[in-house]
Amino acid sequence: MTIWTILVGLLLVVSSLASLWYFVKTLIIMGKDSALIAILAMLFSPIVHIVWYLAKRDQLQPMERRHFKRFFISFVVMFIASVAFSYLYFTMNTTTTVSTLTTV
Repeated sequence: MTIWTILVGLLLVVSSLASLWYFVKTLIIMGKDSALIAILAMLFSPIVHIVWYLAKRDQLQPMERRHFKRFFISFVVMFIASVAFSYLYFTMNTTTTVSTLTTV
């Protein structure tokens, strides 16, 4: 393993835990408004969060807004880190094969 694979893997783990933490916090905030919205947010996570946040951001407390922003940032970081980790992992584990020509 290269050092980049380890670092990106650690970033992926940390961003996943942060995303899970803020996912629960935002579900609690959304559940105070409507239980149905919270259930929909569990099923269709980023879409419902984005729509609900854009609709209700003026009514939210600054701390609640901060939780939503951190959830969105951690979700984007997790997505980028997963793409980078999969690229690094698969390029590290693939071998190139060269076909040889034999003459008889």
